[in-house]
Amino acid sequence: MDSKTIKVLAGALVIIIALIGGWWIWSIWRAAKHPAREVAVVTNKTEYWGGEKINATLNYEGEIYQWHNYGWSIQKLERENNSWVNIRVKGDSSLLCSNIPDCAEVNLEEVERCPPTVFCERETWYKVTGTPELVWDQSYKIEEKTFQCKTGKIERIESQTCAVFAQAPSGRYKIRFEYTLATDPNDPFSRNVEIKYAEKELTIQFYPD
Repeated sequence: MDSKTIKVLAGALVIIIALIGGWWIWSIWRAAKHPAREVAVVTNKTEYWGGEKINATLNYEGEIYQWHNYGWSIQKLERENNSWVNIRVKGDSSLLCSNIPDCAEVNLEEVERCPPTVFCERETWYKVTGTPELVWDQSYKIEEKTFQCKTGKIERIESQTCAVFAQAPSGRYKIRFEYTLATDPNDPFSRNVEIKYAEKELTIQFYPD
């Protein structure tokens, strides 16, 4: 092996060592900047009777961030295909910001004034503070209906949508909290970050007839 080949191999070895060392240093820096944090959904029990109010809180350490008001969500296990699906509940921010009221709060038979329009802020990441809490009365959206209402000074009639809620059936559910440990410093409106979930599984059952 001539001296030129030896120099080339030595240079390549130096580059490889530098890359490995750089990656090792970056890993240590990232671990120090974003240490592992315990985030957990807490409920007082895991088995509930139908109609029983369910309370959940979030335990966390350090700084975490939630997307707008969409941190909490609830999933139901579909037995047919053994998959978890999101369900919408009363007070769901996505329904509120989409101006979809509870059908029980509007008149489906007569044309009245339209419900006030809700204007939500642009979605972004917010630092979680205090103790986030979820209270679920076990109701969930089963369908949407269309109703007519009057809007504007000239009372123009238009069609809007409302949501029908019912008691959640027996089965397995998950209460989830979506969060991230660090947002994009260049774009607080970006969801192109590492998203994590804290989950707590529970069941709903009914008294036998």
